[in-house]
Amino acid sequence: MVVEEFHDQKIIYHLNIDEEVNNILMHLSSLKTIKTNRVIKGTTLVGAFYIFSLAFYSYLFHILFAWIFLLLSIGFAAIGLSVEKLQKVFMRAIINKEKQKMNNERKYVFSKEGVDIVTQAGATHNYWSSFVNKGEIENHIYLVRKDNKVILINKNVLSENELLLLRSFIQDIETEQLETENKMSFKMKALVVVTMITIIVSLIYTGIKIGYPLSNGEIFRLWFIRTVPIIQFLILQCLNIIWTCVLSRTIKKNKKKSLLKRIFLWAVGIIVVLTMALGIFVTMLNEDSEHYNSNGTVIVKTPVWLDKPSYRLYKEENILVLRFLRNADGIDDINASTTQQEYIDKYIAKKYGYLEKKSEHQDDDKNESRQNDMTIESQQDSKKIKKIDEGYQKIYQTYIKETDAEYRKDYNAKGYSYIVTYEDETQIRYLMYDRDNQEGTKTQYVYNKQSINF
Repeated sequence: MVVEEFHDQKIIYHLNIDEEVNNILMHLSSLKTIKTNRVIKGTTLVGAFYIFSLAFYSYLFHILFAWIFLLLSIGFAAIGLSVEKLQKVFMRAIINKEKQKMNNERKYVFSKEGVDIVTQAGATHNYWSSFVNKGEIENHIYLVRKDNKVILINKNVLSENELLLLRSFIQDIETEQLETENKMSFKMKALVVVTMITIIVSLIYTGIKIGYPLSNGEIFRLWFIRTVPIIQFLILQCLNIIWTCVLSRTIKKNKKKSLLKRIFLWAVGIIVVLTMALGIFVTMLNEDSEHYNSNGTVIVKTPVWLDKPSYRLYKEENILVLRFLRNADGIDDINASTTQQEYIDKYIAKKYGYLEKKSEHQDDDKNESRQNDMTIESQQDSKKIKKIDEGYQKIYQTYIKETDAEYRKDYNAKGYSYIVTYEDETQIRYLMYDRDNQEGTKTQYVYNKQSINF
């Protein structure tokens, strides 16, 4: 119940804090905090998108923090989507606390000098200069103090003279224009839709890469493991730039310490964008190429620094996967009927025949590819090389053939040979000669499994 009295250029106003007043104060608070909530919501949601971009980047490059980033992005998104609800809970708690202090009733005495607020605890005087804003909401006039406390007056219970007198008292207080709507423009809705589609596609891609059951000898096609990530990185990079611009403009409109906030925002945005650019650059360094043949096979060429490139023959398993058939001598070596064992036998026969011919005709001219092989093995005894290679072949046939389908000879930086038996984007397994015993009767080999970290 509200009672008013009008005496000697003063208005005495009694106010009970009931549910209607609570609802009006809540509504007023929500309108007054639209800009602030928009900044908080925008900051947390854009932050969630930044962190999600880093999570996607970290996963593709096998960084352990990927899942931590993903959980953080989910947490930020949940906070951003709950800003209004959290604000209402907070404001209701404040209003209830004020209601308890007021013992449900207080008296306001409006005069030319200011407002006297009288409660059971005592009286306080507020000069009009202590109020920063005024406004109207529904059927009420509200006054906002510098400490953000609000005085609410019901216009319907004031007489015309009382209302005119009150307006004369508060005419010098700045009128606050409240935003009554918080609707997104069409462009903003389109940007949100594009962002959500990008996030969903990234999650689907990650799910396929994690969950697809690759069997031994199968690899993903280059369009899936290289082209798609590059496109995703480019889209994420563009969206990060756009969202940074949108959020910067929103912060600027709020006007409260906007410069410092925008500098921090752009610093974070630039870090994320540069990270995406690094991801694009590193992904493009993968120079593997696929050559599709008319018989349904695919040659995968892998450049090797300071050495001849290696070639592997695959068969198209489906739109995502290639299945390993055997090693190949070049792009034109596409006979799918030749097995890996036949290729290995052919390779060994060719290698040993070449070594024997070399020992008999050391001064003959050699073709360029054979000269490259001999520069690595010229310092070793040809008989020992043959013995080591025979050991490679025997160990591979006896112990490794059933699990690893590849047999490719390569050399390390010191010129020592080893046999690659399996290699994909995550690991490499290889067999390497170690040493002979002192008597020269036994030879030791080492079979290694090594993770590939980018």
